Amino acid sequence: MATNEKNLPPNFISLRPDNELITLPELQALNVAINTRFFLYTCCGSAWHASNLAAHLQSNPQHPDLVLTREIRELIETLAVSCNIASEYPAHEAPQEPIITYAGLNIVRNLFGCGECGYTASKKVVTNHLKSSAHKGKPLAGFQGQMFNPSTRSYFRTCDPPAPPAPTNIFLTELENFDWRTVHSGEEPNARMVSPLLMYTKWHLDVLPHQGRIEELRNLVATPKEDDELAWVAPLVHGYFQYATNLIDATDELVLQRLNSHDPDKQEEIVNMQLEME
Repeated sequence: MATNEKNLPPNFISLRPDNELITLPELQALNVAINTRFFLYTCCGSAWHASNLAAHLQSNPQHPDLVLTREIRELIETLAVSCNIASEYPAHEAPQEPIITYAGLNIVRNLFGCGECGYTASKKVVTNHLKSSAHKGKPLAGFQGQMFNPSTRSYFRTCDPPAPPAPTNIFLTELENFDWRTVHSGEEPNARMVSPLLMYTKWHLDVLPHQGRIEELRNLVATPKEDDELAWVAPLVHGYFQYATNLIDATDELVLQRLNSHDPDKQEEIVNMQLEME
């Protein structure tokens, strides 16, 4: 779900392409992020509002080295105001139909659910729900869910986001299906499918002796998948460039001054101005 960037703090660092999960430089040291669909803090796979994040950081064993100083408490309170963090958990009714998963919250699979409402939990808890309510039937298996408040015992049903639609553009389809290995030695490939530089270097002739290792080379340079140990690189790079892009509004005027100035001392003046702004 896309997020309106006008409601986001100017120095945010995006952790997802759709900006549903962001963080700030001040929060990175605490391993805390913000989910922009419901504007709650997220930490340790759970959601926290402005009033209970500090208590979580202080008491949770996953933060053994964190000393919750007065400055950190004030920081959490200040960011809660500037980022419009909710002061309590939203009233979230559990719909019977699954909703798209929330970023930053743990996903629990192999849950059971009530067949007449959206109540979802462990088999034992759902069984007790059926006994204490007017709903009939047995617990249904095969659900996945998430929860806002870690003290609750029930979940709301979720599902993974749909896969992006396949391209319908004929040229894109041809490009995806293009296989250089079908080109025989001495035959020129379709010039529309290959950049002029590669055509000039006769790349299709150079790689013919190495056909057996092409997949190995492709895997070497492929984007890391979710279960890869380097999966954190792509979000970090994306966040870095997003942060750099957000700085343009504060630095573009200074850069133009430097480019249009004939004074060599102007550079030092601009640097000092930028430091004062930061």
